[in-house]
Amino acid sequence: MKIEKLSIAFNGKKVLSDFSIEFEDGKTTGFLAPSGFGKTTLLNWICENEMKKGKSVSFAFQEPRLLEGATVLENVAIPLKNIMAEKEAIEKAHVFLKAMNLSDKENSLPAKLSGGEKQRVSLARALAFPSEILLLDEAFNSIDEKTKAEIISFTKSLLKREGRTTIFVTRNEKEAELLCDSIKKGL
Repeated sequence: MKIEKLSIAFNGKKVLSDFSIEFEDGKTTGFLAPSGFGKTTLLNWICENEMKKGKSVSFAFQEPRLLEGATVLENVAIPLKNIMAEKEAIEKAHVFLKAMNLSDKENSLPAKLSGGEKQRVSLARALAFPSEILLLDEAFNSIDEKTKAEIISFTKSLLKREGRTTIFVTRNEKEAELLCDSIKKGL
């Protein structure tokens, strides 16, 4: 995947200016930058443009975007049901919720979860969906340090096994070092 001289402005203010990069297929690239430097804007642009090309994309946002009326299990399984049989989708959702240490919360509604638990459900949903491209926007926010290290380790091994092209934007250098094959500072 290649981006050449991308410029984006909102209300006359440039967010990205002549930004160019080539992402190595099957690798995880991290971007380290403070808030307001266009990290989320870049991911949104990549998502929109790659989907237009027919690529499958999954996205873990910096705030969990869960269906409030659906259980934790349903939140992870619903996108999977669009591409596989219901039984297979539910089995896969179980596997990813277990990896996120959330097996005991499968029948809970999002309102009953802590912020870190909601973030882990969102991450499980993005990881479970077998996309060609995975976008992670501050995806480990709100997760306690011990659990975060376990989840990053699981995520890294999954991405290596599946060979997904992954872009991870963060302000947290330690998270980027643990997860990424390469790290870019600034945009």
